[in-house]
Amino acid sequence: MDLQRVWELRTATDRAISASLLPLSYLYAMGWLVYAGVYSVGLKQRKKFPIPIVGVGNLEVGGLGKTPMSIEIARMLCSSGLKVAVSASGYGSPASQAATLAPAGELEPSRWGDEPALIRSKLPNVPLIVGRRRTLAAEIAVREGFDALVLDDGFQHLPLGRAVDLLLYDPLAANRRCIPAGPMREPTIGARRATAVLIGSEQGESVFGLPDFRFRRRFTGLVSHSGEKVPLEWLMGRSVHAVCAIARPSRFFETLEDMGAILVSRVSFGDHDALNRELPSGAPIVVTEKDAVKLRTSSMPFYALEMDVEFDDKEAVESWLLEKLQA
Repeated sequence: MDLQRVWELRTATDRAISASLLPLSYLYAMGWLVYAGVYSVGLKQRKKFPIPIVGVGNLEVGGLGKTPMSIEIARMLCSSGLKVAVSASGYGSPASQAATLAPAGELEPSRWGDEPALIRSKLPNVPLIVGRRRTLAAEIAVREGFDALVLDDGFQHLPLGRAVDLLLYDPLAANRRCIPAGPMREPTIGARRATAVLIGSEQGESVFGLPDFRFRRRFTGLVSHSGEKVPLEWLMGRSVHAVCAIARPSRFFETLEDMGAILVSRVSFGDHDALNRELPSGAPIVVTEKDAVKLRTSSMPFYALEMDVEFDDKEAVESWLLEKLQA
């Protein structure tokens, strides 16, 4: 069963399956609330460090652009003169077990994870600490003399205290149920831990009474396996295979169609899949940037859709963020 498709609630069958899983969702939510409550009432303390830590995350399983946002926040802090490092979990990779300062240069996804490999390709000169032990990552950041640490996808990592927690949120999401009936990692009440909410420019209003900042996804073109850059207009009227291994494949497919591509096939694998298998032929393959880093050593030709995020008012975000970090 493809739960990620079910979570979209597009058909009567999807809605029925989701509803049948509600008892398990209630158990999951109750377990999470107990876990979070241990910290909220002070039975456990979140560990603080002498450098500011900026968390970037969401309440859902994938799909809102946490890693591109972490990259943008790191760029913003670097441009302000801070010596910044990024912490990424390296989900599913051998490096995920602890926390390690990654070596310079291109990272192999099978060793370090696809998201760290993507971050390194976008921020080649920014130190990267890989592993799910985030308090250890913070210890490394302090030891190495960094001025700040950006935590990619760390909103649910409660043991580590942060100066700022930025929460990506989609007010238009149809399914607010917890896993497995829906995509929520925790109940919506968890948004109260955030310092600010980040919302897509076209996505309605925040309901949390927190500062909110608007952003948009910015598609800048495509790059081929050989490094050739082509404009987005290349997709208009062109038949392509859309291939991805991300949490919300439907969004990628819809984006390509909105750009005028004709999708000969829609091929999706589980999030973080290694893509070490035969892919369709007969038409160009288009993938996400996160998937492209896993195909670098493949002989299969492909095009990666390049994407960044940008704030509607970048100066306001930067001013607010630096003020929080200096408090």
